[in-house]
Amino acid sequence: TSADNYEKAVLKFQAKEKCTINVAQGNMDAYFENPNDWAYQRVQEERGGYKRNYGAPLDPKQVILTVVWGGGITYFLGNFAFALVSGKWCLGNPEAQFCKVFFN
Repeated sequence: TSADNYEKAVLKFQAKEKCTINVAQGNMDAYFENPNDWAYQRVQEERGGYKRNYGAPLDPKQVILTVVWGGGITYFLGNFAFALVSGKWCLGNPEAQFCKVFFN
């Protein structure tokens, strides 16, 4: 089955590279998703370029920052969209083209 093949590939990569199971799984996931990009990344690493750690855990500070920014942007865009659709925005800007088209 493909699950057995995946596990074999992960274990083979782990043994060859002497890395953790998370790094091996990350590399195999990247390989199966796009083998050409994964191979290119490996060549760049061998040439001294950026070394990507596929199995590294996410940085909690980065996750929190992303959630906060995403929530803030969603709130402001949602608030703007609601004001636009409800006509509230047009009370202060009656000459705006949007207001002329949709609310007159």
